[in-house]
Amino acid sequence: MNWTTITNTVASLAPALGQALAGPAGHVVGQAIASTLGVNNSPDAVETALKTDPKAAVKLAELETELKRATLEATTRQEENQLKAQTAQRQAINTTMQAELQNGNTYKSGWRSAIGWTMAFSFGWISLILGISVFQDPSQIANVVDAIVMLTVSMGAVLGINIRHMSSERLASLGFRPTSLMDSLMTRSRGSH
Repeated sequence: MNWTTITNTVASLAPALGQALAGPAGHVVGQAIASTLGVNNSPDAVETALKTDPKAAVKLAELETELKRATLEATTRQEENQLKAQTAQRQAINTTMQAELQNGNTYKSGWRSAIGWTMAFSFGWISLILGISVFQDPSQIANVVDAIVMLTVSMGAVLGINIRHMSSERLASLGFRPTSLMDSLMTRSRGSH
């Protein structure tokens, strides 16, 4: 059954139904239209009813209203679920932040750990050294930049790993089990042995 053959006929009476009939769930919409009109489940029977039944336009309008209401309800439910998920995520973040602040160590809670502070001070020194190097011997700028890039990447990697590890520990202490792609792969590989 090809319901798209009657799309234009249905759309002339109920535009939203016509559009839905042309979509991927057209056969489901076609069955609903046939049921509403009280005819066999076929495009030909629906087309005949639309041409001969004087109440067909009213029935389609009612079905279209029902379709719009159901779509609105589904969209509203989806948005509510997204808001609930966002609220739960924010509550988890808030709980983690509160536990971190209650820790009492302002240096640690302010910037996670010593590597973070070291990196911040290093960027200041790097900027100063780069400026001095440019004025003293501009030909050495490439070597200085290479050293800065290597230092920045290595400190950034250590900082990233440190932050991830500390965050996982904090979440675990609050009863949350943080998972990542690597965590799930490692869990699966351990389970298969």
